[in-house]
Amino acid sequence: MRRLVLPRLTGKQEAVMAFLTVFHRVEDRLPSSYELQEFLGSSSQNAAMNYFKALCEKGYLEHRTHKTNARGWYRFSRQNETSAGTAGDGTKNHE
Repeated sequence: MRRLVLPRLTGKQEAVMAFLTVFHRVEDRLPSSYELQEFLGSSSQNAAMNYFKALCEKGYLEHRTHKTNARGWYRFSRQNETSAGTAGDGTKNHE
C-alpha cells in the first residue's frame, strides 16, 4: 500500500504534535483547546485553535462535527496513524 507523504511541520508545530501524541498516549484522547493553550503558555485560545487548524490542513489531524456538538472534535488522521501510534479513530494501535 502506498503511503502519502505529509507536509513538513514547522518547529513549533512539531512540538505541538509531540505534545498531542504524548497527551493522547497518557489520556487516551486529544487535549482540549484550553489544555493546548496551557501547553503553549498562551493567554489566547486562538493560538491553540490555529495549531489545530494548521495540523488539519497539513493532514496530521482530522476535525469531525456532530449534530449534537457543533464545535466538533479532533482526532489523528488516518494518514498520520503510524507516527502518532494511534488508529485514525483516535484509539491506540495494538500491534
